[in-house]
Amino acid sequence: MALRVLRDIVNDIKGSDIYSIMADETADVSNTEQLVLCLRWVTDELTVHEDFIGMHPLNNTSADHIISIIKDVLLRLNLHIKNARGQCYDGASAMSGTKSGVATQFKALNKKCLYTHCYGHALNLAVCDSVKSVGCLKEVFETAFEICKLIKKSPKRDSKLDEIRKETKNEHGGIRTLCPTRWTVRGQSLNSLLQNFKELMQLWSWSLDHIQDTEMKARINGVKSVMPTFKFLFGASLGAMILRQTDNLSRTLQDPKLSAAEGQSVAKDVVKTLRKDRRDESFEFFWEQVLQRKETLGVEDPKLPRKRKCPARLEEGNAGTHHFPSTPKDHYRCIFFEAFDVVTTCIQSRFEQPDYQKYTMLQELLLNAAKGCPFQKQLEEVCQLYDELDRFTLEAQLPIVQPTAKALLMSAVDITVHDLVMMFQRMTYARRSLLSEVMKVAKLLLVMPATNAVSERSFSALKRVKTYLRSTTTDSRMNNLMVLHIHKERVDKLNLIEVANEFVEKNDRRRSLFGKFKP
Repeated sequence: MALRVLRDIVNDIKGSDIYSIMADETADVSNTEQLVLCLRWVTDELTVHEDFIGMHPLNNTSADHIISIIKDVLLRLNLHIKNARGQCYDGASAMSGTKSGVATQFKALNKKCLYTHCYGHALNLAVCDSVKSVGCLKEVFETAFEICKLIKKSPKRDSKLDEIRKETKNEHGGIRTLCPTRWTVRGQSLNSLLQNFKELMQLWSWSLDHIQDTEMKARINGVKSVMPTFKFLFGASLGAMILRQTDNLSRTLQDPKLSAAEGQSVAKDVVKTLRKDRRDESFEFFWEQVLQRKETLGVEDPKLPRKRKCPARLEEGNAGTHHFPSTPKDHYRCIFFEAFDVVTTCIQSRFEQPDYQKYTMLQELLLNAAKGCPFQKQLEEVCQLYDELDRFTLEAQLPIVQPTAKALLMSAVDITVHDLVMMFQRMTYARRSLLSEVMKVAKLLLVMPATNAVSERSFSALKRVKTYLRSTTTDSRMNNLMVLHIHKERVDKLNLIEVANEFVEKNDRRRSLFGKFKP
């Protein structure tokens, strides 16, 4: 059954002509490193599909070994590497190394197979970099992580917190776990700590009265002494304010239908929003909110940190002339602006990827054609990279895009990539035939994924299929079960009579035992 499902997927991919490769690694319950391989392809109607192909054990995680496995899988599926138009992995050196990484070796075989560092991983790294760069946020995250460990790893404290929340009639949700490796819910985790602030302080007092272990007492005393400080309140509020934007971006990027071009677009929108929040007016409003929350929670007043003398080796000009804030508000204003500057810079640097500069020409070509702007430069570069495009026909079809956009979209002034895709999808078969080369450009634009979230979802499916009780399952059986588990819709459409007859025809003993099944 699994082989029949895979054959159907491969036939659909061959009908699409082009595809993108997505791969990631994980360890299963038996501590075996598994390589997850997925393929992204686009139909003629511009419907995007991301399909799980299989999991393969890795003896080592070198780039040469990984690429040999991917080549072997593509060969078994009868898919040519020359038809690959994109690849999406994480930022590990074996996958994205500039000299001998998997992406580099594939590009040596096929220069049109452009590489995208998964935007989900890139955003996660950007957030981690920004948090580590701002001292206030770094300390808050360390404290928040310690609080989550103290509660979630102790059923006794977890249940006691629920009792306290019921007594105080707290209508907000409970504590959300802060996981350093998860792509989302960081902002929600910090917000949950603020919403349960008083309950947590009661929990620490109760825990100190009922715990004998000195090491645990020291940990609880640590968080109990840090939480009532204004620095923690300000940092947690600022972190929740910034991370709600990045969490929302991360959820958006995980949409399997989102292309790399659309992913870049929504990332730029979030950066613009963060820059808009970096204003004096936003800080004044935020400061008043924090002060109000301080009075409600009984947190101490803001204080200036101890003035430290700068080392002589770092002094420039006259010694002792470096700036030091005169009021606590000025001190926290600097932290506020620094946090926004760092996070926007980190997001931009992580999303500015070398191959995307080539790939963005496809987007600019279609947008310029739809807006009636000159597109000769983009046309030259696109046709130079993608030799399968008929330049003569494409150049004739591009001017037709603008009147079509005006007819179907009413306005082509502020048109976006998403608008163009929706327009192409609503076209009749005749119009799509009229714009056959333009549709090829649109498929090239959509075939590159924004994130490798489909592989991450396969990891979750692996935990459901290969459990502790099934830890000795063979690789072939596990692969078949994974295919059937993930592709439920395709399995439901299978003709079981044909599957049974195919099974019977494998050898003479089955034919003599089962005969032939009929509808």
